[in-house]
This record gives sequence, C-alpha cells and structure tokens, in this order.
Amino acid sequence: MFVTRRALAGSRSPLTASLRAQMRFDVEVHRQDLTTLLDDRHDLIVCAVPGVPLDRDGQVDPEQDHRELIQLARVLSHVRTRHLVVLSTVAVYGELPVADETSDVDAVGGESWARHRYWFEQKLREHHPSVVVLRVPLVFGSWLQGPSELVALERGSMPSGLPLDAALQCYDASRLASDLDRAVSAGLPLVNLVGEPVPAPELARVCFGTELAVPALDQTWDRSDGGVSTRVRRGTDVRTVHAEVFGGAGSYVMDRADTIDAVARWARRRSPAAAVGGA
Repeated sequence: MFVTRRALAGSRSPLTASLRAQMRFDVEVHRQDLTTLLDDRHDLIVCAVPGVPLDRDGQVDPEQDHRELIQLARVLSHVRTRHLVVLSTVAVYGELPVADETSDVDAVGGESWARHRYWFEQKLREHHPSVVVLRVPLVFGSWLQGPSELVALERGSMPSGLPLDAALQCYDASRLASDLDRAVSAGLPLVNLVGEPVPAPELARVCFGTELAVPALDQTWDRSDGGVSTRVRRGTDVRTVHAEVFGGAGSYVMDRADTIDAVARWARRRSPAAAVGGA
C-alpha cells in the first residue's frame, strides 16, 4: 500500500527551491541521507538531477559527475513509489538541429555531463518503467539570480560561447508544479518543458532595455508549424509533441510572447528601474 507521502530528492538548487514553494513535500533528502528514501513507500518522489561538479580549476569534473549520478541512481532504483519524476535537461539532445521527445538521443555526442544525464534517465527507467522525465532548458523563476545567459543579456553582452545571432530557449519555473502534475496525470514518460526560441538581441532589448551589437538576423527559417522565425544557427531547437497538454500551442509549452513576458517579469524583479517590459 502506497501512502500519500511526497519526497524531493537530489541537490539543493533554485529550481528545487521554487518547486518546494509550489508543492508540499513531506521530506527533502540530499546526497548524505539518500538511503532514508528506502524506509518508506511514497506516492511521489521528485528527483532533480545534480548540477555539474567542477574541479579546482573551475573545469567540469566528468569522473566525479558520473560517480555522483551512479550513487543517486543506485538508491532511486530501489525506492518504492507510485510516481517517480526526474527533472533533467534538454542538453541531452546535443547539437541536433531540431529535436523533440521522439528524437534518437543514443547516437548523439555532446558534452560528457549531458551524456551522463541521459544515462541517468535510462538507468532509472530500467527499474521504474513509468518514470516521468521532464527536460528543461534555461530556467528562471522566483529567485533573483538567474542563468548566466540571461544575466549576460542584462549586462548588454552575448552569453559566452554563443554566436551573435543565437536564439535562447527558456522555461519559467513558476509553472513547474502545475506542469509536473499534468505530466503525471497524463502518464507521459518524457516531456520537454520548453519555450519557443527567442533571439538573444530581442530578449535583451525588450526585457532588459539593453542593445547588443549584432549583424542583421536571418528571418527565413521555415518551421514545421508553418511559421517563420529567426534561425537558430547553432545548438538545438528543442520542441515538444505534448504542447497542448500544458496549455501551449504548436511545438512549445510557452510561445514566443509568453516567454518574453515571463522573462520581462523576472527582469523587473531583478532591477525594476532598468527592466523594460514584455511584448
């Protein structure tokens, strides 16, 4: 018999803090006390995949990263729960030009830390066939510190490593509890909780009042839904086949206007005097 008991597992992060503010959890466990999850039956366990560990030089430590995920998977593989939800990342798609939940990730290269998270998802599915995996892009929410990419735009510069004509995909974490509940209720094994790509210069101008010195953008990319949008020259345009379940339309849970409005609200909380506003 499963009890109405909810647990939040994984590393502390702004994302889990936001979810904790939206949902009631009976227990929150971290690396040092993960095995306590084995003591009870749960109705729901939500696991946030840990952040990427860095070495002394500030570089990604792939070996330590994999060890931590192995440890987490070892415990979660044996928990007794009606529903297991994993908060993961769209980075598992590597640099596929376009991807959705039907895309084949097994053949994708990409960064080692992204491959580790895909391994983690699949490992849990071996033991919990009904696991729900929610993959998210750049996440912002009630917390004021945000992803480095948005902070860079606020300062009037392109995020490090991105081309001058890049578009960004974001997700407003204030809707996470609602989206999680919808995914579980619908029995969806995998969902990309993604906003429609928005050109970085547009986000900077409309949401932060900053101008980026960039060349003219190519507006000729024909999308599968028949629209026209700014080309994402590098990286992946991640889409979802489940948009309607989450109140979205087309291929995203948040369309272009929704994304701009949400980022603008977040920007106003960070710097009320400097932020401009939504579309």
